Formats: sequence, C-alpha cells, structure tokens
Amino acid sequence: MSTATELKRPVGEIIWETVVGLANDERSISRRVLRDVTGLSYELIDDHIKRLETAGKVIKAGKGLIEVVPIYPPERPQSFTAMPSGIVKWEIGDICVELTPPEMRRHAMMAMGFARQFEDIEESNRALIRSGELTEQIVDIRRELKALRKDIGV
Repeated sequence: MSTATELKRPVGEIIWETVVGLANDERSISRRVLRDVTGLSYELIDDHIKRLETAGKVIKAGKGLIEVVPIYPPERPQSFTAMPSGIVKWEIGDICVELTPPEMRRHAMMAMGFARQFEDIEESNRALIRSGELTEQIVDIRRELKALRKDIGV
C-alpha cells in the first residue's frame, strides 16, 4: 500500500512536464499559466524555471514568456519533384520516395491538417496575449477610476 509521501512527485518534475506539455500543445508558457495549471507558488515556479534555464532546457522569450529549447536532429535537405508521369519524388536527405498522385493527395491532405492545426494554435496564442493586454488595461482603468472617485469625493 502506498503512502501519501510516496505518491508525491518532485516539484521540478511537475513543472518540467507541465512546460513540455504546454510546449507540445504550442500554448504560451508564462509564470501565471504555470501557476494556474500546477497550483504551485510563483516562488517555486521561479526557482525551478531558473534551474531549467541554467540546464539549457528553457529560455525566457520576452514579455514573461518561457520557451522550451528544441532538441531536434540536424535538418536535412528536402524537395518535391513532380514528374511528367504524375509521380512525385519526395527527397529527404538521402531518401527518395516516389508517390503516386493519390498518395501525394493523401499526404497533402495530412499536411493541410497540420497547417490548419498550426494556424489554430497561433490564433489561440494571439488571443491569449491580447487577453493579457486587455486585462492589464482594465486594471489600469480601474485604478484611474478609483483615483478619480477619490478626487471628487464619491
């Protein structure tokens, strides 16, 4: 039987998995988002994000955003060549795949799905950023309104 302490995961692991999950979903990552998702304090989040920065796993991307440093193999040259017969040669590095027109259409449809998903993610990120900006403006307006009310005695 497990005890409560055995079920607890290290805070660093929780933060790293959350950062990677958000990055994989291509969502904006900030201290606030990490606090909202994990429920951890800013102090803990800041400490572990600093450790991840030192380890080279994340970078600060400005405006409070955090980005995962991608670890990909080196890019390979790629090309598509449409042959007069309708066959498309898809070359990636040293690999060449010949696709029939129906196969190429199927790959194009899949690529369109990825492109659409990318656009949806970009729109979502822009909306989140704009939402944060508007929230800051509302806070400023409320502060100004409070000062005006105080000035006129209301």
